Amino acid sequence: LKLKFDQTGSSTGPLQFKLAYSVNGTTFTDYANYDIPRATASSAIAWSATSSNSNSTLSFDLSSIGQLANKTNLIFRLLQRSTNTIGGSSPTSQGTSRVDNVEISGVPLDSNPPVILLTGDSILRQIASSSWSEPGVAAVDAEDSSVAVMTSGSVNPAVLGSYSLNYSAVDSSGNTASASRTVNVLLNYSNSGSLDSDANGLSDLLEYALGGSPIGNSLAILPSVAVFGDNLRVTFQARTNDPNLTIQPVASESLSSSSWSASGVTKVSSTPLLGKEGFEIQIWETSIKNIPKKFLKVEITR
Repeated sequence: LKLKFDQTGSSTGPLQFKLAYSVNGTTFTDYANYDIPRATASSAIAWSATSSNSNSTLSFDLSSIGQLANKTNLIFRLLQRSTNTIGGSSPTSQGTSRVDNVEISGVPLDSNPPVILLTGDSILRQIASSSWSEPGVAAVDAEDSSVAVMTSGSVNPAVLGSYSLNYSAVDSSGNTASASRTVNVLLNYSNSGSLDSDANGLSDLLEYALGGSPIGNSLAILPSVAVFGDNLRVTFQARTNDPNLTIQPVASESLSSSSWSASGVTKVSSTPLLGKEGFEIQIWETSIKNIPKKFLKVEITR
């Protein structure tokens, strides 16, 4: 809202006023103090019955007062705030003050929310162990030249799973917009645990579980097996930051596929791997006392 009017007075009329407003006609709030424009050597300020004088115009911008927006009633009051006169003399009963050409203007509130634009699809696929970067997000608004976008959520490309990114924007009129994106972190584009993307003889799931890269040659992650006293021991680094992953060594006295069992295979220790968050070194053992032959392997499921 904006208020504009011409105000003039005689030399013995009051000089100083204040503008107050109300939305109920009972409670008024002071908004601004002002003085009536005075005549100078270059601008004679006097009211005329036939023409207005821009030198006597007073303007007030009330757009910052949010409580005045969309009100059914709005009352302005002009209050004399001192006995000072326009001419600097003592006030008299003949002193006058008049207000003309009152204009109250306003512009409709912006009710259109900004539009959030996502670069790329709303559902994205991300291959594990490859670097992640936001494809791009921005907001456009017909009324505002620039609207910031806030993002919540994150993507961890090192851990398989479905991640949500939520975007929000607020324009200068308080209109809001939101959007979201889902990022699925996968072993490979088919998300197959049996696939061997780098053709090194190790499945992508095995490399992922033991801390290698499904798309890079990771033979260094292979478990090591050794005899320790009366036990057969297997040592390997294991991923611990994926709750859907199961890593379980199993043993057998033959290579028959039906004879492998976790029974009698126990975890001896688990130590966090320094410099590699989400992994630990695990040691498992199974007894080989009085057993002519025994085999150990690490089973991984997800």
